[in-house]
Amino acid sequence: MRKLLFYLPVFIFLTAFTCDDEPLDSDIDTSFNTPNTGFFTGDWEAVTFDTTITTLTDFDGQEFTSVSDIEGENFDYIISFALDTYTTSGSYDLKVVVSINGEAQNETVQSYENVSGSGSYSVNGNTMTVSGTFFEYEFDGMESSALGGEQEAEFVLSDNGQTMTFNQNQEIIQNAGGIQTVTTVTSTTVLHKL
Repeated sequence: MRKLLFYLPVFIFLTAFTCDDEPLDSDIDTSFNTPNTGFFTGDWEAVTFDTTITTLTDFDGQEFTSVSDIEGENFDYIISFALDTYTTSGSYDLKVVVSINGEAQNETVQSYENVSGSGSYSVNGNTMTVSGTFFEYEFDGMESSALGGEQEAEFVLSDNGQTMTFNQNQEIIQNAGGIQTVTTVTSTTVLHKL
């Protein structure tokens, strides 16, 4: 079980780049019909990051459920978009609360400083596909940049295009060595254009 808890934060950062819901204005624009219009080009600061990851694990007929709530804090973090690539830089804290079968296990705050990363992205309608991760980290010697992957999130724009809110809802089913896991990720990330 301890090994499974170790991999949970790794999974979180590979699949989630999201945050707290922010009230959206009535000027939401989801009319991006062509990939990479250049609208995103520039610097965007991270405002909020919030995700809930629920994992149902079945091991040899025994089931348990773990829930991880992750909340970003103390952001000084920038995502800079070019036409089809991005870079990240800055620092942030992540508050992680883990519970198993409804019982709180622990609460930790992890600080990430001097973070930098890069990747590519494309846009189709109101969906952004990202290769890489927006939030880089190192956890017990593992780096997210070595584990990257492609992920999709829907986005909406508000505040005259100055605020971008990503919403990601994903279910992942894995079977390995007699262990089946069903993981549901629900997350929101809010960025503000500088």
